[in-house]
This record gives sequence, C-alpha cells and structure tokens, in this order.
Amino acid sequence: MSAFLLTTPRPPRPGVEARNDPAGLRPAVHRAAGAAFCTDLDALVISFVRARIAEHFAVADDVIDAMIASHLLSLATRLSAELDHLASQ
Repeated sequence: MSAFLLTTPRPPRPGVEARNDPAGLRPAVHRAAGAAFCTDLDALVISFVRARIAEHFAVADDVIDAMIASHLLSLATRLSAELDHLASQ
C-alpha cells in the first residue's frame, strides 16, 4: 500500500463533489469484482474500471484495489464452501 493513503485528502476537483457518492462505492466495487471473478476479463479492462471507480468516487487507487481484492477473496471463499458442501453430499 502506498504512502498516499497516509497523506491528507487531496482537494476535490471541480465537478467531483457532485459525483461523490460514498454510499454507491461498495456496490460499484462489488460489480467490478463480480465481473472479474465470473468472466475472463483482460487485466487492462480491470485496471481501467479500477481507475474509473477511483476517479468517480475521489478515492485512492490503492483503496479500490484493496476493496476489489477483499471482495474477490470473499467470493472465492463462498465458492469453496459451496463446492465443499456439494462434494460432501
């Protein structure tokens, strides 16, 4: 994780305040992670989506990376549990 997260927040760019919707951040990240988990997306596509989410919500790229990674781990854990359950039947 970069030291960028430890610095004071950058001043908002013009027009960003109107688009800043912290309540919509998590669903946007979950959609991106779900798409990456369920399909064979190119790394450039995922990188583009990550950058767009970070810019839209005025959040550091590292934060979005961590959120996507966390949700991917959650999805993998849930899938593993489902497969273990199916295998035990």
